[in-house]
Amino acid sequence: TPGVDTIEPADVITPPDFGPPPTCPVAVITVEEGDEVSPQTLVHLSGADSFSPVGVVTQWVWEVIDHPLGCPVSPKPSAQVVAPKVELNCAGNYEFQLSVWDDLGQVCCAPAKAKVIVVPCCGALHIELLWDTPGDPDQTDEGPEAGTDVDLHFLHPYAQGWDADDDGIPDGWFDQPWDCFWFNAHPEWGSIDPAADDNPHLDRDDTDGMGPENINLDDPEPGTYRVGVHCWDDHGYGPSFATVRVYFMGQMIFEMAGVSLVNKDLWEVCTIDGATGTVTPTLDAAGDPFIRTDFVHPDFF
Repeated sequence: TPGVDTIEPADVITPPDFGPPPTCPVAVITVEEGDEVSPQTLVHLSGADSFSPVGVVTQWVWEVIDHPLGCPVSPKPSAQVVAPKVELNCAGNYEFQLSVWDDLGQVCCAPAKAKVIVVPCCGALHIELLWDTPGDPDQTDEGPEAGTDVDLHFLHPYAQGWDADDDGIPDGWFDQPWDCFWFNAHPEWGSIDPAADDNPHLDRDDTDGMGPENINLDDPEPGTYRVGVHCWDDHGYGPSFATVRVYFMGQMIFEMAGVSLVNKDLWEVCTIDGATGTVTPTLDAAGDPFIRTDFVHPDFF
């Protein structure tokens, strides 16, 4: 009717059709120790919170999709249990992935992922040694002579010891007590006060594989420390390629990787200023890593 307001019908909005809710299982990862740990931490992973809307989760498959270069890890006792453990020995980033299946044979819609960062903590200096031995068909196996034995050494500024090259200057390596290594893993340096944190400690000695070996020092003294790597026994596996990383106050400040070592080589890696944490690589006249060949200490061989 003219002059009478009319109401136009409202547009009808049809809600989107999202379809039925998914019925595939959902993978869930929990990490008991959290997402940041220190080296040598045994981390407990769990997929127990995974679920299926229409069934029961009956199968778990874990993968390590990221780890520090040269430091692979594997879930124990296997990658197909609900709650495996992994020992994280190297500093750096790790990422774990979990896929699950339910009793109907359905796989999860998407795998779950969890990251864990390993950060050297508490101590000022953290020194890490890794090595790769291409001639060893299984660098992860364990046992006597199951891999090449390469050792990390850390010298106090007072180190003297044996003069291997007869140049009139003591070399310092294998000195007692001023070289921290497998035979002298917890030397007494600095103050005799047990509350002082000025003693280094070798926290991991690997005799049959790729490392890592770690030495930590909480409270460095003023002076120049030295870092070395000795190829103690290759057990017939041939050359190894060593990597050393130095962390100061939790931050990596030095890395030298892929240095070739053969049996009984001693690589003089670097010096560390105890007051500033400054690292200086030790190089030969050509600018290459300084390596002493056939370094056989008379007290140890």
